[in-house]
Order: sequence, then C-alpha cells, then structure tokens
Amino acid sequence: MRQKLRRFFSVVYYNLRTRQKLFIGYLLAVMLPCLLMTALFYYYLHSSVLDTDIRSVHTMSRQAATWLDSAFQQARSITNSLLLNFDFNEILDSCNRDNNYFQKRGNIIKLSHIKTTLQEYKAVHRTCFYFSDSVIEANRDTLFFLSEIEREGLLQSIVQEPRDQLWTVFANERRIMGGGETLSMLQPLFNPEDMSETIGFIRVDYLQNELKRQIENFLPTARSTGFLVDRSGGILSRGGPCDKDGGLPVPFGGLVEGREPDEPFYTCLDVFGEKTLVCINPVPASGMYLIFLTPFCEIERSDSLLLVLAGVLMVLEALITLCFGGFLCMSLARSSDLQLRLLYSQLNPHFLYNTLDIINWQAISLDAPEIYQPLQALSRLYKLTLNKGSAYISVKDELDHIRLYVQLQNLRFQNGIRLQTDYSPEVLNLRILNMLLQPIVENAIVHGILERPEQSGTITITARLDKNDLVFCVEDDGVGIPPQLLSKIQGSPYQSDGYGMQNIRERIRIAYGRGYGISIQSLPGMGTRVMLTLPAEHGRAKPGE
Repeated sequence: MRQKLRRFFSVVYYNLRTRQKLFIGYLLAVMLPCLLMTALFYYYLHSSVLDTDIRSVHTMSRQAATWLDSAFQQARSITNSLLLNFDFNEILDSCNRDNNYFQKRGNIIKLSHIKTTLQEYKAVHRTCFYFSDSVIEANRDTLFFLSEIEREGLLQSIVQEPRDQLWTVFANERRIMGGGETLSMLQPLFNPEDMSETIGFIRVDYLQNELKRQIENFLPTARSTGFLVDRSGGILSRGGPCDKDGGLPVPFGGLVEGREPDEPFYTCLDVFGEKTLVCINPVPASGMYLIFLTPFCEIERSDSLLLVLAGVLMVLEALITLCFGGFLCMSLARSSDLQLRLLYSQLNPHFLYNTLDIINWQAISLDAPEIYQPLQALSRLYKLTLNKGSAYISVKDELDHIRLYVQLQNLRFQNGIRLQTDYSPEVLNLRILNMLLQPIVENAIVHGILERPEQSGTITITARLDKNDLVFCVEDDGVGIPPQLLSKIQGSPYQSDGYGMQNIRERIRIAYGRGYGISIQSLPGMGTRVMLTLPAEHGRAKPGE
C-alpha cells in the first residue's frame, strides 16, 4: 500500500509543470515556519495576557480592601470626635457620682444631640452607647446597659487586643435590636479617675448585607469569592458563591506568617481540587484581611480570544507570504500564467473586512461578547485608518477613530482611560489630515497616564474655530514631561526622540506650510497639553463630497 501511494504521488509530481513544482516547494518551505510562528505567538501572548489578568484580579482585590479601609476609618473618626467632645466627657465624669432620674435624662439628651453630629459618616449604619444604669436609662434603640456587653453569646469574634477597639460580629442582632446582622466596632470607655475601670462602650455598626454587596461589586468573576477575616482567620464577612456556614478554605495562618502586616500579596493554591488564585490584602483601619479566591479556569477564559487573534495573525501571515512567494515563483519560471497573481490582488482591505466579519459572526453565534466586541471595534478602526486611500478625513471621523482606539486600549488596561470630547458642531464637517490626533493620544496614554501608579486617567480633546484657523487641544492628567525632555521635543523635530511628534510636524508643514503646527505645554506630575493649529478653510468639505 505504501509503495502504491509513493508511486501515485511520484507520477503526479512528474506530470506537474515547473512553476507548479516551485509553488508546492514554496508552500512546504513557508507554511511550516508560519505555523511555528503562530504557535510561538500564541504561547508568549497567552503568558503575557495571563500575567496581566492575574495582576488585574489582584488590583481589584486591593481596590475592595481600600474601600473597606476607608469605611472602617469612619469608625475611628467617630470615636476620636466623641472623646474630644465636651458634653461626652461630662457624661463620663458623671459615672463617679450617684445620678438621679433627671440627671440620667439629661445625659440621654446630651447623647441625642451628640448623635446628630455623626450623620456625616455615610458608611456607618448606626452608633450606639453602653453605660451602667447609674449613668443612663436604656432605651433599647441606641442606649444599652453595660451588662448587655457581657451577655453570653453576644461577642463572637474579637480582632484586636483589649483596651483598644474591638471588632466583632453581633450574631444576636435580630433578637436584640430588631435589625439585620452587623459587623461592629466597640471602643471601651474608661473612668477618668481610674483608667483601669471600663465604664462603657461606643459601638459603631456596619450592616453585613452592605459589606457583602460591596465585596461582591469588586469580585472579578462570577465564581470568585471574598472573605473578610480577622488576624486568626475567623470569618467576619463574606461575598460571592460561598457556603454561608463554611470556614475559610485556605490555611490563613501559614500564608501571612513571616510577612509584614500591611503587605498585600497573592499566591496560587489548590482549593477543593481546583487551582485557585488567592489574593490577600490588609485592611489597616481594622486589623482585618480581605481574601479573594478566583479559580484559574475563570482567569484563563480569555484563551478563546487569544485563539481568534492567533488565527487572524496566521491568515494574514499566510496571505502575505503566499502572495510574495507566488510572485517570486512566477518571475523565476517566466510564466504568463496569472493565477498566482490573483493571490496578490486579493490582499486588499475588502478581504480583511470579510475575514474579520466571518470571525465576528462566529463569535456572535457562540455568544462571546469578549471576542466580537473588540473585533467590531478593530474592524471600524481599520476602515477609518485606511479612509479609502484618502489623505484627508473629516473631524467627525477623526474623533470616531480616537474613540475606537481608546476603546481598544481600555480592553487591555481595564477601562482605566477616560476620553472626553468638547467641540462646536461647525467643525465636524471640516477635513484634516488623516491620523493627526492618534499619535498624540497614544503618547498621552503610554507616556502619561500609564506612568501613574494607578494607571488610570482622563484625556480631553477640544476642537474650536479661531477666525480662519481650526485649533485642537489634547490634554491629559498623566505624569507630565520633564523640562529637559520637553525642551528637546520643542526644538528641532530631527533632534527629538518622538517619532510620532516628528511625523505630525512634517505632515502639517508639507500640507499647510510653516505658518501652522504643533505646540506642547507640560508640568511634571500635572499633565500635558498639546495644541494643533490648522487652516480651517483648507480642509472644508466640498458640497456633495
């Protein structure tokens, strides 16, 4: 059988023309490297995107911890303001004397007035007080007897040491106060004349449902879970699809042992037989930790997008190499056959649009918005960039081009780039050189906004008419440009390192003359402003164009 196949292919190959033999050899020589390059591209892109996704998940967990820290900081602000309040200190002094009914009522009135000053702390659900029966009359709303604190089963977990603020879950909250379960901070109050004697407590409540909702707002995937734990790993609050009564599924003590208390970190562990990313972030205001658990299979779902991108790259590589190789084979064979030249004629924008459209509809049929949404943006961006071969484009289309470009950049940088536009309607139909604003916006993102620690910021583009001139202003709130580098960029374009700025200067000079151009203003740490001045009449659209 093997000999028959060998003989068959030998006869077929022998009967082929010279140019056909050259083309088959070329296919074997080129397609294998193309496949290898595609495989390498996928491997390195997969590693890069996976690393970016892991850091993005960790960043979301840090943002959640920052929100919780800000909310819990309000409890400290409340206790500090109370301890500095004159009326509140008078109530503390009254614990050293026998108070009659009217004095107790006076203390209650003072506490009511004090409570009205605490309404500005929006994250706090309620502030309560515990005193002995010699100081107040309990009202079971916000005033309690000190004996309630000692009720068995009231305190479930303590985060910090005694004589400091205590964080605890009030499991019997529904029974005692008729409300929802709370996570509460207790601040001990000491006798001014004997600091070893505890005479009361300030209690600051946070609703568990609200904490759960906020934690879930920051969860990166549908299967991610979040746990707010104390220093011993006891769960104080949780969010996501987790067992309400289950314990912490990771060895918390072993993870934080030997690390700085305020050091955020992440690691990979096997949780219930599944590889899981574990992000641990401290919440300094309370001494707690926020733990996010995200299965790796959820993070790696972006592989489908990578496969599509790798497939697009492979198609483009094959088309380019086939067209070039086909032209070379025909030249060597001195053939008048035009079949291979058709491959070259097919390498045009319409073929790329059709290819992207096919992939787009496949993604839509699979209900994969993370694939078809960037593909649609990429297709529109490519169409605007080519602009049917024209060197000029309307202001409206140029601004649409910038919006699509920022949209694609936000897919990579987690929507950290905000774009604002401000223009008068009469400028939209004016025509300018194609791709004038994109290099400026790219510099604002790469060298300005992404250099900030939070890697987020705003770009503002304005367009207005100034007599016979069309003036663009592109501003960002990035890190700015150092003075030495700015003077170098502002100098001769041939002495600067910015290819994009040099390209814009030269195109404006050639198209409009030396009376128009670009200027840059920047302050380190504040941002950069780039001004473009163009002739408005030069680019006004002709009727019917």
